[in-house]
Amino acid sequence: MYNKITTKQGDSGFSILRGKKVHKSSDIMQFLGQLDIINSYIGICVSHKCSKKEELYQIQNVLFDIGASFADESITFNEKRTQALENWSENLSEKLPELKTFILPGGAEVSSHIHVARSMVRHAESIFWKIHQESKSIKINISIGIYLNRLSDFLFILARYENNGNDVLWKQGFRDE
Repeated sequence: MYNKITTKQGDSGFSILRGKKVHKSSDIMQFLGQLDIINSYIGICVSHKCSKKEELYQIQNVLFDIGASFADESITFNEKRTQALENWSENLSEKLPELKTFILPGGAEVSSHIHVARSMVRHAESIFWKIHQESKSIKINISIGIYLNRLSDFLFILARYENNGNDVLWKQGFRDE
């Protein structure tokens, strides 16, 4: 069976969300595109032998659900997903040394990739809150914004965990002399 991918429906610069035409340059489409980038990048993190693959696979599925909820009102976002992130974060945090200074993104290769994913999530979160603040035409579930906030926290903690306590510490005032 052949599933045709090219439909040519978006050739005029519009997509259909919840039965309405939405310009592809809109904030909502930028947000959905950012979710796609994050999802793809999390796939890179998994391929770099991240020790928490199952959690990352669950996150990838949730990101798809979030995107789908913007396209179809019947798809709802379950707040239990945020609780799962909080639980994972708490469990990993207990295994890490206390953080006494800022850290630089880096260290192990997988940790570096997780930091990139984390920064992408922070960008998506800012787009989400802009949509929430400005949108009058689409109902926005703020639980999604909260989930994205917790996701960036989880990815920060996971990056530290993957570094095995060998965080790259920020050295305030460092300069060549």
